[in-house]
Amino acid sequence: VLRALAMAEGPLAPDELAAVAAAYQAGEGRQARLSTGRARTGHGMLDGDLAAGLQEALRERFAVALPRAVDDAAGGRVRIRHELIASALATDLLPDQRRRMHAALATALAVHPAEAARHWLRAYEPARARAAALQAAAAEESAGADADALRHLELAIELAVPAAAALDDAVDHPDVALLRRAAEAALAAGDPGRAAAFAESALAPGIPSGDRVESAAAWDRLGVYRWESGDREAALGAHA
Repeated sequence: VLRALAMAEGPLAPDELAAVAAAYQAGEGRQARLSTGRARTGHGMLDGDLAAGLQEALRERFAVALPRAVDDAAGGRVRIRHELIASALATDLLPDQRRRMHAALATALAVHPAEAARHWLRAYEPARARAAALQAAAAEESAGADADALRHLELAIELAVPAAAALDDAVDHPDVALLRRAAEAALAAGDPGRAAAFAESALAPGIPSGDRVESAAAWDRLGVYRWESGDREAALGAHA
């Protein structure tokens, strides 16, 4: 329980703890479990060992229960009392155990894609981290949180994997649609200079930019970004 809370670096609800335990056990097959009890079901219920461990952590004041929110159907959340305790617990884990714990947390927190992306990244699963980052970006875009959306889009761009082995530079192209999406997010977040940088990257020589209409639209948007950033001369050049 304490190790899961430590690696989560934030509060977890009882059902999330149960899901972490189930995912951790599934990830290690028939090897040692998080406790000596029966297999975790992952259906949102703490088994006897986990429940006892949680109560002991609270009793010994290693963990603290947060006030339960009115709409918190899962029950009150719990977190490690102090970051020094969390750091000591995390350091005590072997490297492979830390990787598996991050993977278990990412699996259990799939409904929170931003958190899942962070844990997949620390579990050395870039493809899964990228997928979660894209989900998080979409959620933030829907909520109008453009700066947060941009942060997740940048992570997804950073984790992009070429469609084929880069034996030829021609196959190692960035995701143009994603670059243009990031440009729009940057503009909405109040950073037109960064928006222009993304747009320029999507229009770099040798990168397919679509048909003539699509390419013209991309150059037009670049002009907008440059104009908004105060670079009037470059903006006019994009519209030329």
